[in-house]
Amino acid sequence: MVVNMINLRKYKEEAIMKPLDLKNLDLAVPYFADVISMKEDVVGYIWGNIQTFFPLEVIYKIVYETDSSQVRWLIPVTPAL
Repeated sequence: MVVNMINLRKYKEEAIMKPLDLKNLDLAVPYFADVISMKEDVVGYIWGNIQTFFPLEVIYKIVYETDSSQVRWLIPVTPAL
């Protein structure tokens, strides 16, 4: 899949920066009112937001914090009949 970098920057702004940048996640982001803001949950929130800009073929993401700390996010896709 090829993505125009200008569009990718817009997607990042809408899906990540606007809702999360410089905010106390637990207090300022409604999603985290009922969800603990651990890195796995933050990745899930970001992944859910960014998926709205991409087709369903994009289903798997690994986020590395360090060599020993990572989050794997898998979104199951039901094959078309």
